[in-house]
Amino acid sequence: VSTQSTGVNMGCVSPKELPEIQIALVGLGGSGKTTIAKQLKLLHEGLAGFGEAELAIFKEILVYNVQQAFIILMSQVKQREIEVEPYNRSFVDIFLSKSNEKDFFIDLEFVLSVRKLLNDLALKNFTNFGTELETQYNFEYLVQNLERFSEPDWTPNESDLLRVRQRTSGVTPTVFTTKSPKARWKLLDAGGQRSEIRKWERALAPARAFFFCASVNEFDIESEFPSKTSLQCSIEVFSLLVQKHSEEKIIFLFLNKIDLLKEKLDKLKDTFPEYKGGNDFDAAIQFISDLYLKSVKVRREVFIFPTCALDRFNMKSVFGEVSRHVIMKRLSVSQF
Repeated sequence: VSTQSTGVNMGCVSPKELPEIQIALVGLGGSGKTTIAKQLKLLHEGLAGFGEAELAIFKEILVYNVQQAFIILMSQVKQREIEVEPYNRSFVDIFLSKSNEKDFFIDLEFVLSVRKLLNDLALKNFTNFGTELETQYNFEYLVQNLERFSEPDWTPNESDLLRVRQRTSGVTPTVFTTKSPKARWKLLDAGGQRSEIRKWERALAPARAFFFCASVNEFDIESEFPSKTSLQCSIEVFSLLVQKHSEEKIIFLFLNKIDLLKEKLDKLKDTFPEYKGGNDFDAAIQFISDLYLKSVKVRREVFIFPTCALDRFNMKSVFGEVSRHVIMKRLSVSQF
């Protein structure tokens, strides 16, 4: 069997004959589930693990992300009546008048106009909506790569794939193979929006373990649930999930987006007055871990990992711990 297409030396064992490990990947929307799935696939198969058709779709989504991000930005310019230079005002008006067009593309003219707008002194004084753009669309990354995106034959690289923002609907499988253990991993990525949670059973039913992803930086971010922050909602959903599957599945809690948490440690006490750890990252992680564990009403072992889905080395270390020291010690591959 040729190993060139997968990058994995499987000897005389075909991919179809490899033991399969199915893991449900769940968590609220924006928790980084899909990014974790892509990062793990990239770690083991590289870009070669993604076909041309997949890369073409990611390219389309990236361009759409750019369009939507600048619609938000320019709409704010209009709504807040920011007094940008006349040529920038003209660009904003023209862009927004065409914002519903589906044939948006990035060319050098668009890039140059955007650069002028972003350098406008009036706009630079209004930075308080930048957080929303960064959270939703990795805005800074998109802006840094606009010139490359304007090239007619550009192809998404690994960094692009990890920063594509796409909403998961239903259950999307991500499949990759590993050398040690020799196995075929199937991550069942379930949509995280409120309307999607009821569909999680489709991912959980065939899986013997699940990764629950939580955005630890969203302790002060409003959720789509009334009067609750995103973190509070995540804790409640996690608690219900563990109680429902308390005996049958191995549970992993990924405290994700630790890079963003580190930037706002000083605000944690504003949301949780009982927190006494100050700007100590380890203390913050322990505090948030305890919030999740205390919410569970049954005695259950939970394996907790602080993660940054964009950090290759972090995810490699976490996955190594999960696969070698946890899963493979508790259950043989065949039991999955």
